[in-house]
Amino acid sequence: MKNKLIFLTILSFLILSGCATNSKFMRLSLGMPKEEAFKAIGKPNTLRASKVNEKGQTVEIYEYLALKTNADWWYSSYTQYWLSFENGKLA
Repeated sequence: MKNKLIFLTILSFLILSGCATNSKFMRLSLGMPKEEAFKAIGKPNTLRASKVNEKGQTVEIYEYLALKTNADWWYSSYTQYWLSFENGKLA
């Protein structure tokens, strides 16, 4: 009985932590300043690209890796989220 309770507790934690990770991206909105977006969801894992386009606008693409828990509780993978900013605003 105790092992079953421990298993269910761990399983619940894994499921809920996966949902919480992805829900933080719901805090974003188009046109949001880059600093505000980073404050809302945390710093990105990496800057994927940065370029000044033909209109003179700076375009940056940041990558976030979110842990994705699968039905097999012992196996996890990452989901990639890329955010694009034009002149410091979420596009």
